[in-house]
Amino acid sequence: MVTGSKHADKNADVCTDPACCQAWISDAEMHKNWGDDYAANLDKITAAVTDTDGEYLVSGGTPILAAFHSSSGGTTESSADVWGTDLPYLVSVSSPETEAEVPNFKTTMTAAPIDFRDTVLSAHPEADFTGAANTWIGGMTKDDSGRVKTVTLGGVAVTGEEMRTLFSLRSTEFDLVYNGNFVFSVTGNGHGVGMGVAISVPRSSRIIRSQSSIRRTRVAAASTASASRENLRVSKYSSAAEAVS
Repeated sequence: MVTGSKHADKNADVCTDPACCQAWISDAEMHKNWGDDYAANLDKITAAVTDTDGEYLVSGGTPILAAFHSSSGGTTESSADVWGTDLPYLVSVSSPETEAEVPNFKTTMTAAPIDFRDTVLSAHPEADFTGAANTWIGGMTKDDSGRVKTVTLGGVAVTGEEMRTLFSLRSTEFDLVYNGNFVFSVTGNGHGVGMGVAISVPRSSRIIRSQSSIRRTRVAAASTASASRENLRVSKYSSAAEAVS
């Protein structure tokens, strides 16, 4: 594995937890999820793997972190803002998406005051919720992509990523209001770094591949890439042994 093993203690390179390593479903789950489209979908996946066998993208001679997510909400996120690692090809760029193109592009999550309070206290027992519920929400800061960096709750600053985990939100691009309940209005799905799969897959016919480079049409470039593409190139493994090293 290029990236090494996260799970050497279990004699494994990756796990099937998408939040940690790699999303994975069994053949039985594929049949259940895809129904009559099973064969066609599996053929697409097999062809994608076969057609790119032995190839990988590099930046500055180093294999890239090929991050992806479901839906960016209109603007991708930078790796620095999510993971604290500034990578020149994982910067925030415009990635136009619409509700007509992306299922569940906008979602809402509602929490009763007692549930909201207890959820925050489970992670931040120092928060003060002794006042009226309409005073619990303080200031909110967002980054350049429109995602929440921090929101003050009960006098405690909570990060957007932590809020996403605590309340099972689809992304950190959200607004929060109190109207008797606490209501999250969420846009997009996932961490937002790299390629947005929900929009790139339908537009994949506009992606032009070659042996030595990856070129994208102007339409696809704005919506699928958050990389500095002039610094990326496709390399091939020199041998089968290198491919598995």
